[in-house]
Amino acid sequence: MKEIKLVLVEWLDILSCDEAWMDLEEVEELEPLPVFTIGKMISDGKDVVIVASSWGKEADESFLGNINCIPRGVIKSIREISTPFAPCFAEVPKKRDDGSYYSDK
Repeated sequence: MKEIKLVLVEWLDILSCDEAWMDLEEVEELEPLPVFTIGKMISDGKDVVIVASSWGKEADESFLGNINCIPRGVIKSIREISTPFAPCFAEVPKKRDDGSYYSDK
């Protein structure tokens, strides 16, 4: 299995307003919403970055959840997270016969 980096992605999301009516001055002050996503970088493509914030393993198949496919054009920064805990996030844990999980790292 390839090593998958744990990353923090800072990106800009669309901001929409549910107000029925707004003053022109208020509308002109709107800006995209800064967002942070932490997770495993599944794909670092030319046009998009795919990050999974949840993962697990069952019967030798990796399962991913909370997937974000983020267009490159809205990404402000991508930083690899390097902490003493990062190695346990980089590898999908293995399942024991009793149903509990463990990591070789």
